[in-house]
Amino acid sequence: MKLSIILDTSFLIAVFTKENNENKERAKRIYELIKELRGLGRIERIYILWPVCYEFFGTRVLKSKESLLRWEKFQREFRKEIFPKGKFEFGNDTDLRKEVFVEMIEEGKPPSLVDRIIGKFLVKKAKSDPTKKFLLVTFDSDFYRYCVRPNIFIVQNPEALSGNA
Repeated sequence: MKLSIILDTSFLIAVFTKENNENKERAKRIYELIKELRGLGRIERIYILWPVCYEFFGTRVLKSKESLLRWEKFQREFRKEIFPKGKFEFGNDTDLRKEVFVEMIEEGKPPSLVDRIIGKFLVKKAKSDPTKKFLLVTFDSDFYRYCVRPNIFIVQNPEALSGNA
């Protein structure tokens, strides 16, 4: 079964920052496993949603030359999975933005707007294609509420990725 992987900001920051942080080692091991799965032809698509890019590029992570070079290498390595039609294509989340914003205001709860969009996107994709596995790579525990379909998996450590590949 081919995998679709959605990358969260927390994972991207941990992988590409030059500083060590609590998730750095886990992120590096997950990244290596993603490369292995790609080599085995198991990954169909890697999604990086617009709000994730906005958050990620808004950090200082890519300010260092070393981090920027790692980001460029990542894009080259996963060109086919990130750029399926030869150009960068965000996962289409525009239809979810208004829904998520209204929902957040009505509930009066502050969970991240970005997290809500990722969660809704994940559920929508999983529902539209129940034969595929959708893996969300994140270090944020708020996403478990979106595991409402049997083909959605949260990956927070290398073992979870190995077990769902």
